Amino acid sequence: MPAQGGELNIQTDVPAAAPPRQTIQQVLVDGEEPSDEFLEEWNALENAPELSDEELEKQAMSAPGDDGDTRTPE
Repeated sequence: MPAQGGELNIQTDVPAAAPPRQTIQQVLVDGEEPSDEFLEEWNALENAPELSDEELEKQAMSAPGDDGDTRTPE
C-alpha cells in the first residue's frame, strides 16, 4: 500500500536469496573460475570413501524413487 505522498514502502531488511550453486558445466564448459564453495565440495567428494557394491545395493533397494514406494526400488 502506498505511503503518504504516493511513495511505496520497500522492506530493506529482507536477506537476499543465496546465489545458485556453481555447476561442473559452468566450470568446465563455460570456463568460469571455480568458486571456493565449488572447490570445497569437489575436494569433499574426491576424498570421500568409496562405497562397496553391497552398500550401493542397500541404498538402491531402500530408495523409494519418484513414486515414494519402497516396494518398487529404483
